[in-house]
Amino acid sequence: MGKEYIRTVDVRSLANVPGRIIIFDNFGIGKAFVSNYTGADGRVEITQSLRYNSQATCRIKTRVTSPAADDQASLTYYANITPQKQLQLDLDFYLESLENARSFEFWLTYLDGTYIHYAKIRFDSQNSKWQYLNSAGTWTDIAGSTQLLIISGWHHATMVVDFFNDKYVSLSSENASYDLSSFAVQVDDGPAAQYLILQILLYSHSTTPPIAYIANVVLSVP
Repeated sequence: MGKEYIRTVDVRSLANVPGRIIIFDNFGIGKAFVSNYTGADGRVEITQSLRYNSQATCRIKTRVTSPAADDQASLTYYANITPQKQLQLDLDFYLESLENARSFEFWLTYLDGTYIHYAKIRFDSQNSKWQYLNSAGTWTDIAGSTQLLIISGWHHATMVVDFFNDKYVSLSSENASYDLSSFAVQVDDGPAAQYLILQILLYSHSTTPPIAYIANVVLSVP
């Protein structure tokens, strides 16, 4: 079940132009996103209850009725682009109930008309470390990435990926930066379609629904 929010903003698919924004959403005026969640009463909604730099944010919460481990809530963006070099994702996030979350994740999926290329990063909340999805489709620890993210505090993360060479490039979180350039993304056969999908996801760890807030989603060419 999902609901689509249409925002009015000039959002250009300009992946081939260095330094240009592909997707921008500050949830005041921003890119359209589509919400999705397990069950009937998950929540992915624009809210004023927790603001970031005087702007509205997006609140994500997994279902309350019949909650279970591995429930998810997510927001998704689509862009009609042809990545040629690197793409950079920046976002601010706030984890209100870190102990109730299995993971907080952000995915870039590129369909090139023949193959699907997956670049996925997640924060493993239960073990306080970052992971990436390797070329075999397995979540793998990023060496030295253990971080104690402050509960109910704002954080910033940056992921850079090179779909032209099917490689991760880097991940930055807080004051730490991790070189991922030796890691390949996962590639599978795909349909005859060409576009990019950006997803931001929250997964539950137990029957207590976790909550996260998102601000300033920016996908650009670095």
